[in-house]
Amino acid sequence: MPHCTIEYSRNIEKQLSPETLLTAVHEGAVNSGLFDPAVIKIRCAPYDNISVGGNEQGSFLHVMARILSGRTAEQKTTLSHEIYKQLQQLELTVDALTVEICDIDRVSHQPCPD
Repeated sequence: MPHCTIEYSRNIEKQLSPETLLTAVHEGAVNSGLFDPAVIKIRCAPYDNISVGGNEQGSFLHVMARILSGRTAEQKTTLSHEIYKQLQQLELTVDALTVEICDIDRVSHQPCPD
């Protein structure tokens, strides 16, 4: 935990690689102090067909971090800010940059057995 999904318009790849995005989000999650670096899971999902404010040539980057429920609002804010800070350091030219923290219900979450 957490499970982080990086959604972005593929045109961002002209500025940097998906691996750079993975590293930035990982560093942000680590810097939050909430997780062991070895348990942070991150994936990229580029989109070819997008619209930002009606502009099909626009660009966006959105990170959704899904974490087990029970964290405080302060912890969620810290995680969001740390990820956002790492993304800002990439100095991307992007129309929309957002980070979202979502709870995973502990009762229904079923991890794979060891």
